[in-house]
Amino acid sequence: MNFFFNNFNEFYEDHGIKRLLTMPRFPQQNGMVEGNNISILNMTRSILKTKKMPKEFWTEAVDCVIYLSNRCPTKGLNNMTPQEA
Repeated sequence: MNFFFNNFNEFYEDHGIKRLLTMPRFPQQNGMVEGNNISILNMTRSILKTKKMPKEFWTEAVDCVIYLSNRCPTKGLNNMTPQEA
């Protein structure tokens, strides 16, 4: 098991990726992720309500929100889109 994790650690170091470890079943530690999830859910609800679409289209609306958010510039990427980065 240790060998497996060492390979991951080496991969992350080689590619300049910073790992942030959290405890399982503690969503409080995942503040940024939880915030993104809330934003995605709010945008999805807004689309469905504005267009008067039934809840059966929930999955498609979430896909649309994620597609759009991946193509919007963000501060964290110096006004680049995630797709460009």
